[in-house]
Amino acid sequence: YQTAPYTWKLVREMRQGRALFTQPAMPIKCAGAPQKALYLSCDAWARAGVLRNIEVEFMLNTPALFGVAYYVPSLMQYIEKYGVKLNFLTNLTEIDGAARKAVFVQKTSDGAETTIERNYDFIHVCPPQTAPDVVKQSSLANAAGWLDVDEATLRHKRYANVFGVGDVAGTSNAKTAAAVRKQAPVAAENILGQLAGGGPRFAYDGYGSCPLTVAPLLAYTTRRTPARRAASKTLWVPMTLVCRISSQGRSPTAAARCTTTSTPVKAGWIAARSAMSACTPGTPGTARRFSADSRWRPS
Repeated sequence: YQTAPYTWKLVREMRQGRALFTQPAMPIKCAGAPQKALYLSCDAWARAGVLRNIEVEFMLNTPALFGVAYYVPSLMQYIEKYGVKLNFLTNLTEIDGAARKAVFVQKTSDGAETTIERNYDFIHVCPPQTAPDVVKQSSLANAAGWLDVDEATLRHKRYANVFGVGDVAGTSNAKTAAAVRKQAPVAAENILGQLAGGGPRFAYDGYGSCPLTVAPLLAYTTRRTPARRAASKTLWVPMTLVCRISSQGRSPTAAARCTTTSTPVKAGWIAARSAMSACTPGTPGTARRFSADSRWRPS
């Protein structure tokens, strides 16, 4: 957040040239964060009428645009709309700010590596991320440098009086606010249980969420657990439609339970999915008309 105003200033001042966006290998705070910067910058340039004058490249250190294949076609629509060139398996290694030059290592399909350079007029960098040194360089850390907690109970594997949640915890899912929202109650209940003389009784199911904002007030949201990677595609206006997936051994269709968060919305046409169509990939969305004081209700 400290550099966001400066980034926005540079986006607004950009009128022509080359813009580079980068995404390192996981783990990072949120896999969607670098892409949100890309999409929203391109949207701002399109609205200002200058996108056609800007060469946009996305350098990402992954073999695909997003880790959940179901969402790639939807995201590719915006990659194509904004004219973004994708460079997969490409990792930023050096920046010469004075010369406005970035150096990348790019892997080929056969595993070979080659060094490429790009001059730029604008660059957005998402750096590699680790746990703080106070954890990484202590006996609390696992081999990867994260707090060595049990992924279910969130209690440390070797120190029973230590629990961990959030960015520092050594869980395998993305380190997002959505994850810690589900981790915190589990850790709190297990701490209370241990203080009362019992052991951990609650388990974190690996829930995570990754909103991918592609334009103002429009996002694709993935919500998933390791046991059930299926997720709903929702459109965020001021209202959200949530599809929660149960992992109790049922089929994806039978396990899906949809809820809505209804909030007042501004008048106008908003593309939205019905409660059941959000649980069924491929079902066309429906256009709904809202008045200034209306509230959305499931079909």
